[in-house]
Amino acid sequence: MRIFRNCAFALFVLIVGTNLPSPLYAVYAHSFGFSPVVLTLIFATYPAVLVPSLLLAGSAADAWGYRRVLLPGLATAVAGALVFAYAEGMGWLFLARALQGAAAGMSSGALTAALARTEPRGNGRRASMAASIATTAGGGFGPVLAGACAAWLPAPTRLCYLLSAGALIVAATGLLGLPASLGRTGRPWRVSLPRVPGAARVPFGLACATGCTGWAVTAVFLSMVPSYLRSLTGDRNLFLAGFAAGLVLLVAAAVQPLTTGIGARSQQRSGLLVLTAGAAVLLIAGPARSPALVIAAAVLVGVGQGLSFMGAVRAANLVAPAESRAAVVSTLYMASYVGVGVPAVGVGLLSTLTSTTTAVAVFAVVALLVALAVAAMHARSRSERWLDVAHEQPVG
Repeated sequence: MRIFRNCAFALFVLIVGTNLPSPLYAVYAHSFGFSPVVLTLIFATYPAVLVPSLLLAGSAADAWGYRRVLLPGLATAVAGALVFAYAEGMGWLFLARALQGAAAGMSSGALTAALARTEPRGNGRRASMAASIATTAGGGFGPVLAGACAAWLPAPTRLCYLLSAGALIVAATGLLGLPASLGRTGRPWRVSLPRVPGAARVPFGLACATGCTGWAVTAVFLSMVPSYLRSLTGDRNLFLAGFAAGLVLLVAAAVQPLTTGIGARSQQRSGLLVLTAGAAVLLIAGPARSPALVIAAAVLVGVGQGLSFMGAVRAANLVAPAESRAAVVSTLYMASYVGVGVPAVGVGLLSTLTSTTTAVAVFAVVALLVALAVAAMHARSRSERWLDVAHEQPVG
């Protein structure tokens, strides 16, 4: 049980750290004098480094064992936090974000796989819930912590990162007890896409599509909604910006323990439909100039994200063969972070050509249509129906 909890804590702390910059980007832009386009590129650096890191580290964790990948991954996260803490220019921010992307890529898939392997009773549903809650709660808590530190404590762009570095060192110490053999297959490491059983490829592909869609909507809240709220209200309080950014994932984390009785397929489909409702509310918030509607949209998107991502993680754990579990789960995270990067960059660039309100509205329409399309694919998929009745025991 102790090792299981240590893995969950490490995943939570890792994701908290990677989401600290969200409410501080405007501060950096003012301090270092760069444009919104540069800000968008800094944000995009994270998924651009993370996705190939996931591909490399997932197969490495299955070949060498989880611990040999996780400890360097957390050390890289500490380095990223320290570079952010002592940043003196725009280049430092690119380096810090690249280090955070590498750290998340090296660690997130292996930690999720380790949770499935260390759950004391072999309860796959509980392991999936722990991974999903750690990821979503960490993503929500990061902006709130950074906003609170910036608004009310000294060293507004330094203290939160020093706290993060300390927590990461504690988490790494806890992982020293992870058995060196855990996850190790003894096969030589080679970079390749993971294989899932033939009958499970459609459910796994739809899980990846669900993760991508849910995190695409969430990424816009993390990267753009603080600026969006400021444009509607004129309020530049950094805690409010952090709260607005983190609310989606805090709601997602709160929802997940309440829905464990729902099957993985139903969770994904229901979550996508609620995401659609959230995108629709966000679409009308701009013309109405209503911060209350933005908050309502954040709550709906949080519910949808909580349901859909937890269902996707559960589906991936169910279909993943034991000998390549870290690589399969890393592929799910890869798809999810493609969802983080592409729309956030697109909305950021579009906002420089039009306005933040127009850019978010265009994205809301696209997100609504994509979420409906993926939900419809879940509804039509006959090969997915076993996910709603399967016992939470991974394949293999």
